[in-house]
Amino acid sequence: MQLTRAQLIGLIALFAAIVIGYFVVGRRGNATVTMIASALQPSSLAYNTADQSVYLFNRVTSQLSKVEFDGTITPLSESFPNVDTVLWAPDFQRALIRSINDVATKSADPLFRDGEDDGLILTWLYNLADRKLSFVNADYGSVTWAGNDQIVYYFAGDDPGDVSLAKPDGSERQTLMHIQGVLVSQIDAHLDEGLIVTGGADEEEDKLFFVDFATKQATSFAEQASVWVNGSNVLFVSRTDSTRLMRFDLTTRQTTEGRQFDSSISHVALGSSHAIVATEEGLSSFDLATNRKRAVNVRVNGLQNLFVFPGEGESFFFTATGNLYRLELP
Repeated sequence: MQLTRAQLIGLIALFAAIVIGYFVVGRRGNATVTMIASALQPSSLAYNTADQSVYLFNRVTSQLSKVEFDGTITPLSESFPNVDTVLWAPDFQRALIRSINDVATKSADPLFRDGEDDGLILTWLYNLADRKLSFVNADYGSVTWAGNDQIVYYFAGDDPGDVSLAKPDGSERQTLMHIQGVLVSQIDAHLDEGLIVTGGADEEEDKLFFVDFATKQATSFAEQASVWVNGSNVLFVSRTDSTRLMRFDLTTRQTTEGRQFDSSISHVALGSSHAIVATEEGLSSFDLATNRKRAVNVRVNGLQNLFVFPGEGESFFFTATGNLYRLELP
């Protein structure tokens, strides 16, 4: 039987509805969920307020890509098959690419470097305007942006407590500070007031530290925790109590209880006034000013990433089973 064009369009729409309904299940009082793009397997997601697009690494095509709200996907690079993470500059003009040096795929990988160890994490600087790629370093233990024109990192060859500052290409390097008694393993956030880092002493479990730029003092505020930072808001969840969302006050340097949940917290997207929290029961909205929690009434199966629209309003994004969705609260 030959289908008419109208029947074919109807079947496609029905199939799309079934797929979305299978992976994103809503109940009465739903937030608005819109699928933006499918079959991406996205990672390293960030939202650019200037052009209102999502920037990400598309693991299906192995390309840095830009996704617009109408579903248009624009590749921003050639194929980079062994990318670990992409760190987008705040102005989205450049990106730091962390890639795995893999001898087995070196003929197909523009990011492979002869002379470097197999499996080593390499750091590259990528200019989005002219697609120029330049090698930065093979010894960065952890790195993040400190504004558009500087990066902050710890260097594997230095004293484990040293944190350095440099231009994005690795030049003009200087030691920012030495964190006494802390072996840095991860730089989690660069703030106006200081750094949030993960680290610890020999044979100790990793802790979260706030390192004050003014005093150079490190304050431990959580053990074995995941942390989310947006401006002055710092939320964290300890792995020893994964149902409790906690807060760290940058002014008082004290921790306070944010909110108790009924099951383990798997993802948090932290906005300027609200956070979206994912647990086994579904998504909840958490008001940062009042500590009030309310159910979003959307259950997501196969949740992979959850992140926030950094501006006015209540728009968040998430990815599930390789698709990109936009979530707007009622």
